[in-house]
Amino acid sequence: MSVGGGVGGVVLKKPRRLKPGDRIVLASPSKAPEPAAVEKAACRLRALGYEVVVPDDLCLRRGYLAGSDRARAERLNGALLDEETACLLCMAGGYGAMRLLPFLDWDRLAARRIPPAIVGFSDITALHIALNRRLGWVTYHGPMGMTMWGGDEPPAPALAEQFWASLGALVPGGTSVFWPLPFMEHPVPVPLAPGVAEGRLCGGNLALVTALMGTPWEIDTRGTILFLEDVGEEPYRVDRMLCELALAGKLEVCAGILLGGWTHCHAETPNASLRLEEVFEDYFVGLGIPVLSGWPSGHLPNQLTLPLGVRVRIDTGAGPEGLLSLLETPWQEA
Repeated sequence: MSVGGGVGGVVLKKPRRLKPGDRIVLASPSKAPEPAAVEKAACRLRALGYEVVVPDDLCLRRGYLAGSDRARAERLNGALLDEETACLLCMAGGYGAMRLLPFLDWDRLAARRIPPAIVGFSDITALHIALNRRLGWVTYHGPMGMTMWGGDEPPAPALAEQFWASLGALVPGGTSVFWPLPFMEHPVPVPLAPGVAEGRLCGGNLALVTALMGTPWEIDTRGTILFLEDVGEEPYRVDRMLCELALAGKLEVCAGILLGGWTHCHAETPNASLRLEEVFEDYFVGLGIPVLSGWPSGHLPNQLTLPLGVRVRIDTGAGPEGLLSLLETPWQEA
């Protein structure tokens, strides 16, 4: 079932509401996950009532990749084209997802009536942008399977509750909430520029957003709420990437900006660098649109899951519960 409007004439397609008994396929489009983490993740998800598929070559290694491009693309195509796949949970980031884009079976994927829920972040941003731009698929910027489900301890209850609620499913005893408040251990986000705006949520990792510029899968930011985050980038590198987006006209056409985590993005020589806050001011404050900073998604512990492709509202003058609101469910009943 196709629902709502998409981007560039592509009709929006939402995954079906996830429920226990559905099939979750563990995926490694980028680097290989650790086998022990995969085993823990599979056990925990099965204990919640899901059918979990672990591909035989999920942990195959080829340098910094989980196998060759062809092998990874074959795994990904197989999972995405299987109508029984309700959720594709990416286990790890790293690098390599954008190398798969030429090998995806785009024509057959376009024919899939209801897409699976695809969850991941960081390098998985390449898949989020490409699938949204070309197919209109709603996907989820959310925790990796290896860190959320494959760690020594299970995820915090509030984190798991928000994760499952975002996908339309709930852990036993949970309540249907999208943004548990207070923001766990994170500070409440703050406005960099005031205002209210509505638009489709798009974006993800800044490095991947800029890496796709000039390709057929380049991000379309017209009328969107653009979400950005990154890790391990000094302020001058963040500056350079934002400058690229600005020069390409990608920032001025946004309806609003949502800034997430910027982990380890400090300058090695602070006395010879702009502060990251100054970089953000230079690029965002003069746009005349609302900008919200500090949303707890990205390379952070206990990050919140964000559905990409659906309409949301930013209201910088609202209380914590109203700073970011979903204007539609990211899933559909099926």
